Amino acid sequence: MKKGPIRALLIEENPEDALRVLDLVDCAEQVEIELKWERSLAEAWDALARDRDVILLGLEQSGGAAIDALDAVQATATSSAIIVLARSANRLDELRAIRRGAEDHLHKGGLSTAELERSVHFAVERHRSKVALRAAEAEYRGLFENALEGVYRSSPEGRLLAANPALVEMLGYDSMEELLEIDLHELYVNPEDRGKWIRRVERSDEVRNSEAILRRTDGESVIALETTRAVRSEDGETLYFEGSLLDITERKRYERHLEYLVNHDSLTGLLSRRRFLQDLEQEVERARRYGTYASLLLIDLDGFKEINDTLGHHVGDDVLAVVGRLLKKRLRQTDFVARLGGDEFAVLAPQTGAVEAQTVAAAVLDALWNGTVKTDGGRVRIGASVGIALVNQDSSDADAVLVSADRAMYRAKAAGGRDCELHGPGDRGGSKPSQAGL
Repeated sequence: MKKGPIRALLIEENPEDALRVLDLVDCAEQVEIELKWERSLAEAWDALARDRDVILLGLEQSGGAAIDALDAVQATATSSAIIVLARSANRLDELRAIRRGAEDHLHKGGLSTAELERSVHFAVERHRSKVALRAAEAEYRGLFENALEGVYRSSPEGRLLAANPALVEMLGYDSMEELLEIDLHELYVNPEDRGKWIRRVERSDEVRNSEAILRRTDGESVIALETTRAVRSEDGETLYFEGSLLDITERKRYERHLEYLVNHDSLTGLLSRRRFLQDLEQEVERARRYGTYASLLLIDLDGFKEINDTLGHHVGDDVLAVVGRLLKKRLRQTDFVARLGGDEFAVLAPQTGAVEAQTVAAAVLDALWNGTVKTDGGRVRIGASVGIALVNQDSSDADAVLVSADRAMYRAKAAGGRDCELHGPGDRGGSKPSQAGL
């Protein structure tokens, strides 16, 4: 994170809400925020055009009007992270905002200094990472376009007839003569790929930008884009192939790194909210089409606000990281586990029915309760409330499943916390988890 204060713009038409946010910022100790307040979107256009790290967008309305306001801000403040400060804690509005590019969606009514600090910090960090990655990608593209290519000529039988020095270096050979002695089938990590490649070239005379995984002399793999054409005699017989190989190994590593950052929460290493929503949508579609089933567990920590307020958000971050580790350790590799934001986590468990889901929820609650966090003042126990919703052929869409789990989770919290509830007419969650460890 770059040094200096975070430059923030608050767009809030309600004076009471604006003064509350200003007070929260004044009390911030972990993050230094320079905040400017504009009373309406119409008055904020000049300020939006200036370089801001984060926009705090206060919304009184919901639904389409809120999305229109978010879209308008994004179109103008392209270099700024956006956090929506909503009048009500509406799950559907939150899902719409996140899908449209907001970094976070907070409820103005229950907002604390620690929650605001954490949200601003991670929103700005995520957004700066995206901007930096886009810049790096543009720089890499320039290097990629000017890279040297390995050029070759080979026989239909699989022998290299000629190659340029760039190909010798790419594959790690000491000399041209050494490279020309190899059987090309041995050059491919999967030898069958050579035969598939030949059939494609024979069929269409030319193959462009085909991805090939080759083996260097040191055993490392090289991912290359291969462009090849068949050179034929007058009677159509293939005399040889000629083509080029462009090493894209680093580009592929970069793409995997980018994909990881986009799809994972930086604090816990769990799936990000946006990626989890995509996985949930796919699971719902699979259930509707093929009759499969799954369970969604929505996990909200109990008393997390008090931990932040009394021990500081650095301890809160430690708690969130521990929860992430405990969930990954306790759940199956086939389960999807995410941090949705704040102190809210989610688990999507394929091929898991109601009874199994309640058993999993009870085990998770026990694991969290026994996975205490050590602080200067002692140890902090982690309680949570869990709401369960089922995914099956009758599920309408991912949003409906999430809203159902959300309602069940709030019933569990209203019952005193450290409990699980199952959504559905007459359905209730299991009893309180045992005090024993797993």
